[in-house]
Amino acid sequence: MTSVFRFISIAVAAISATSVAVQDDWRANYTLYGTPGIIDMPSAVTPADAELSTTIAVFGDTQRATFSFQVLPRVTGSFRYSLIDIYDRSFDLQYQIASEGQYRPAIAVGLRDFLGTGRYSSEYMVATKTLGPNVRATAGLGWGRLGSLNGFSNPLGFIDDAFETRPDDSIVTGGTVLAGQFFRGDAAFFGGVEWRINDEWTALAEYSSDAYVSEAATIGFDRQSPLNFGVTWQPNSRYQLGAYYM
Repeated sequence: MTSVFRFISIAVAAISATSVAVQDDWRANYTLYGTPGIIDMPSAVTPADAELSTTIAVFGDTQRATFSFQVLPRVTGSFRYSLIDIYDRSFDLQYQIASEGQYRPAIAVGLRDFLGTGRYSSEYMVATKTLGPNVRATAGLGWGRLGSLNGFSNPLGFIDDAFETRPDDSIVTGGTVLAGQFFRGDAAFFGGVEWRINDEWTALAEYSSDAYVSEAATIGFDRQSPLNFGVTWQPNSRYQLGAYYM
């Protein structure tokens, strides 16, 4: 029974928005990282302008508390405090390059744990498109942890050979911008689908490009498949409860 529970993850997000009236009725989903996305993978969806969220997530023997704020209509910032084998602080930024149009997906670029110890360090470009009133699909390209499973040579290598190698800039105490790693090293594809069952329930499935090497080494997580599944319940605009099978 213990081995089963190591793969069950839960997250609770408390949301406060100052501009609910102008947002789409399909709100952004919050991940186990406390950022807009699917389960572990990011999406290009942005929360309402000035929306605040606090997320508590449990993943195996990892606990994460994340505070996210929609700084500007296209900019999302997040601060995370994690308990793994150490107490870890990390910061994320995501910028939506283009909003979703009739035929064009929303497109965003992001930095995860760009100011911290580097435990979760990754960068990504991601696109999300609403395919109908109840289906939203996401596809992206990730580096760092998001390029650690089935990775391939960095496509940015044609600009400069330096992009093909990712330096080890990880540190113990955090507080340093890990700029030397940005968009360097192998890249990998990720993606997922959100299916809105009704106004309260949404089913989630994703292909994760994270090999979870750190979790395997520190908490004994045994990654057996790149597929993650979950369901979220959001009865109102103030909170969301999710359960996921990793």
